[in-house]
Amino acid sequence: EACAVDWPEGLHMIAGYSGAGASTKGHLQALKARARENEAALVDELRTLGQAAECLIAAFRRASVSDILAGVSTCHRALDTWDQKHRFGIMTAAIQDMVRMAESSQVVAKVSGAGGGDSILAFSDDPLRLDSLVEQWTSAGYIPTPIKRHSQGVMMVD
Repeated sequence: EACAVDWPEGLHMIAGYSGAGASTKGHLQALKARARENEAALVDELRTLGQAAECLIAAFRRASVSDILAGVSTCHRALDTWDQKHRFGIMTAAIQDMVRMAESSQVVAKVSGAGGGDSILAFSDDPLRLDSLVEQWTSAGYIPTPIKRHSQGVMMVD
């Protein structure tokens, strides 16, 4: 079931592209190999990742900017830890660099899409911090992309 959730007032977002494409197919193959090794463990690991995402979804439903920012960070850290454990290659050096730049600008960021060097989303309650991040990413050769929000907010799908 889908429902519209208003975009929280005071939450700002940009996307960033590292310049290197990701292979969703390769990541899915690695995931299938992990399932063959120990499917029950993989299910538990994915459930744990899903719990972090559920907390972020709940923060959006409450329109709590501070909880959203914390949730974005938690989701990214959980996926980073999982990726390091299994060496899937989701968190490339470029993604890690972009996230470090975000953190240095007091912006929270998380990998987006398939990972593998592709893209991240960055969030802040201060648009000037995002402007600073855009300058840093551009100087480093990454491609920042402004995000235009749909007037109807965010769509949540259960």
